[in-house]
Amino acid sequence: MGELVDAVRAALPQGCETEACRAQGCELTLTGISADRVIVDMDRLDLSWLGDVERCDRLFVGYEEFVAAIELKSGDIRASQVLAQLKTGSAVAHRYVPDIAEVQFRPVAAYSGRFHRIDRDRLRRKNNRVPFRGESFGVRVVRCKSPLLAALRKIDR
Repeated sequence: MGELVDAVRAALPQGCETEACRAQGCELTLTGISADRVIVDMDRLDLSWLGDVERCDRLFVGYEEFVAAIELKSGDIRASQVLAQLKTGSAVAHRYVPDIAEVQFRPVAAYSGRFHRIDRDRLRRKNNRVPFRGESFGVRVVRCKSPLLAALRKIDR
């Protein structure tokens, strides 16, 4: 595991790492996840190579070869916005995670407000998945203050 984390850390510009998976009044706990990890604060990362895009809050690399694009919402979830933000996270992961690494990608959205039925249904549609390295992944939705580990292990339905 250390090799993947070390490779990602070496590829990232300095100053974009953070210790917590927290933003805008929402947090995912890191209980059960070793310190051998990288958490990227996407606001500190120059994404000019992607153009004008909405960015997710965090990119996580660690724990059993997981890579997760994470959006943290202190309010309600809006499917179209969350999808756009997580797709940007996927593009960033594609750039900084070495191709040689066999990883498990997870797009994660955490919220503390409401999750309206229409948005839940939109996120469940097959055409509203997040692409990563030729595959597409459903968004794992959890409540703020949940363990990140639960979102990483959550099974797609």
